[in-house]
Amino acid sequence: MIKSLKTENYCIIPCRSGSKRIKNKNKKYFAGQRMFEMAIDRAKESGLFKDIIISTNDEEIFSISQKKGICSFFRSEQNSTDNSTTISAIKESVNWLIKEKKIIYDNFFEIAICCLYPCTPFVKKSFLTDSYDLLFKYKNKF
Repeated sequence: MIKSLKTENYCIIPCRSGSKRIKNKNKKYFAGQRMFEMAIDRAKESGLFKDIIISTNDEEIFSISQKKGICSFFRSEQNSTDNSTTISAIKESVNWLIKEKKIIYDNFFEIAICCLYPCTPFVKKSFLTDSYDLLFKYKNKF
């Protein structure tokens, strides 16, 4: 399978606080590590991404992500409610990346976006690389 050498890959981890079923689930510890930090580590280990982005409304998640060298921003109140969708959070993240000039709009067709949920402790590097291969096989961008 042929992949564009110019493709820039971004991993967006939508990591809001406020879960109703499991309070602060993104910050819960699993096997000695916080859930959202596990997602960050798996994304880093994959070696696929130009940048990993945390989209959050939580001060502690933002602070920890910044300390780990992860590009982070505060999502809007509109995208921080129980009625917020993953797609709306990802769109907001992409728009933020464009505004911050991390993504050049002219090159949008040379960009692949990965949405990685923060509470996925069993994600393996191979899951990410296999998914990446599927993006190109089926010519998708998300």
